[in-house]
Amino acid sequence: MIVIQIQVNIQNDNFIWCYFIFLDATSDACLARGCLWDVSTESDIPSCYIPKEKGGYGQIGSPQQLTNAITRYSLSRLSIKPVLNRSNSNKSISNEFSIYGNDIDNLDVEVSVSGTDMIRLTIRDANKQRYEVPVPIQWQSSQAPSSVKTKLKFEMTKTLNNQTGFRVKRTDKQSIIFDTTLFAEGFIYDDKYLQLITTIPSKNVYGFGENTHPTFQHILNDSSRYGIFARDQPPLGKDENLYGTHPFYISIEEDGQTFGILIFNSNAQDYKFDQFDDKQSMLTYRTIGGIFDIFFFAGPNPEDVIRQYQSVIGYPYMPPYWALGFQLCRYGYDTIENMKAAMQRTLNGNIPLDVM
Repeated sequence: MIVIQIQVNIQNDNFIWCYFIFLDATSDACLARGCLWDVSTESDIPSCYIPKEKGGYGQIGSPQQLTNAITRYSLSRLSIKPVLNRSNSNKSISNEFSIYGNDIDNLDVEVSVSGTDMIRLTIRDANKQRYEVPVPIQWQSSQAPSSVKTKLKFEMTKTLNNQTGFRVKRTDKQSIIFDTTLFAEGFIYDDKYLQLITTIPSKNVYGFGENTHPTFQHILNDSSRYGIFARDQPPLGKDENLYGTHPFYISIEEDGQTFGILIFNSNAQDYKFDQFDDKQSMLTYRTIGGIFDIFFFAGPNPEDVIRQYQSVIGYPYMPPYWALGFQLCRYGYDTIENMKAAMQRTLNGNIPLDVM
């Protein structure tokens, strides 16, 4: 039996994001896995590795214009066909590659616009229904009048290895707010592992969670990987999951324009921000199920982003009149006597108290 250890390396230009180290590996086992075998590599690089061109998707045919506001693209996995080993006709080199063994073969990509400042990117399995968040949202697909210029534009792109990438850019200054094109591993759609890696045109990134953070602005250098898996616990410690699940972030660009992105998913997720260059950051987002359903809000002001965001997810409910007063939480009181004592101390201190 061959034991496989996985290492992660997203900085080496010669290899894809991760490579397999086969303990007691052989060239036949390596080639059968869809990897490359090279015993002449340096000592700190395994002989069996995955080249960057493995994995990913390619576009099939031309996009379909379903309505004037909705466009559909069809994608198919690139690494699925066996390739004959010309040096030895008795053996074949597998071109199939799936890092976790269950990449979805065919995908439907729908790009929907709503007015001038919102785009929705939805990526589903073309052959099988997958779990989607059963929470109603408000989304009206509508093309803006031709006399009004839209603020965002979607582009289907390709990586250097001809893998499909996704890009969203502003139409005024052409700044790119979302782009998976620069990463061979920028788009993975496995049955239980979905991943996106995108650049962000700024180092000013806020949001996501709900987790404990030392600062409101995300730290990029030596950043933490945060889980999104709601848990009822107080905000103590570092990198802790808290009450809510909010995969939504905002970035303020160098010129002051602001955009927001919502990744509508309720499976276990995690994310990590890093610095990409002097004026850019990058996001690595992963989840273990569901689909990709991503909303882009053009802003351009923070208030505009929140207004656009709330127009999709809904507005907060107005609380009842009695709930607008001063409240004292009972959390942590282990007896009724302790709770009464806390109430009395509050009243003795002339602190208003409407709800206990």
